[in-house]
Amino acid sequence: MLKTSDPKISPPAARSIRERALIAFVALWLIGISIGSLLLLRYSLKPGAQGTASVQWPADLALARVRGRPTLVMFVHPKCACSRASLSELAVLVADCPSGLSTDIVFADPPGLVRQIESNDLWQSAAEIPDSTLICDRDGAIARRLGAHTSGQVFLYDAQGTLRFSGGITAERAHAGSNAGRLAIEAIIRNEKPIAQATPVFGCSLW
Repeated sequence: MLKTSDPKISPPAARSIRERALIAFVALWLIGISIGSLLLLRYSLKPGAQGTASVQWPADLALARVRGRPTLVMFVHPKCACSRASLSELAVLVADCPSGLSTDIVFADPPGLVRQIESNDLWQSAAEIPDSTLICDRDGAIARRLGAHTSGQVFLYDAQGTLRFSGGITAERAHAGSNAGRLAIEAIIRNEKPIAQATPVFGCSLW
């Protein structure tokens, strides 16, 4: 009985198949990297929610305001990695501004987080900012009263208790560097015309 030999692929054809497979793999890998980069960019540029800020400093607010001095209030979620950049920008702002600015950093304390907030790394970073007061907003009353929804939200009230700025002081999530929010606040404190009175807030939800 005559037996036929198994067909074999010639070496040139095998090389061609391997090259096409490698090209297809590299193409799929590049597409995956591109899609991932676009999604990451979209996320980094997506601002958080902003509520309606109180135009005047609420008289019943559970937060003291030093009369005769502008007051800056920043809200921070203790688990929001994006807020590290916000605190970094706040440190720059405080260092660049003349004395007389009262700065309060209010930390949200959402239920379910069993910890001592004073040991939180963001709390410790905030504590290093000179002339700043740290407050733990355990029931969220301060945030709700001022209209804060997103970690990194900043409110600036002038010496008369009138809102002059509301927004964030980073250009995107977790990105420190010059930005419209910080520049606007610095201009307001120097009695100059700001480039904006409101900016997007890039951070996590406070609740």
